[in-house]
Amino acid sequence: RTTVVGIGPVTEEVRFNALELFHWGRTLSGCVYGNSDPAADVPVLGEHVRAGRLDLSALVTERIALDAVPDAFAAMRAGKGARALVVF
Repeated sequence: RTTVVGIGPVTEEVRFNALELFHWGRTLSGCVYGNSDPAADVPVLGEHVRAGRLDLSALVTERIALDAVPDAFAAMRAGKGARALVVF
């Protein structure tokens, strides 16, 4: 069994050998955000952040103003974007 985590550009294709997959009964599945349940998981994660048990600072690569969001999207489309935190 193989689980694919993360995605590439919308134009990226994945090739595989059909015989390997179907004849041997193998499984290929995708995983989006760890298959979480946002309604249940986000409040729990928020509490961990507030209590200091989960440090998110390493996930933020830059802080941007609200009016810089279009530039951040342009950078993302060019493959240069990272994890920006919008401060307003």
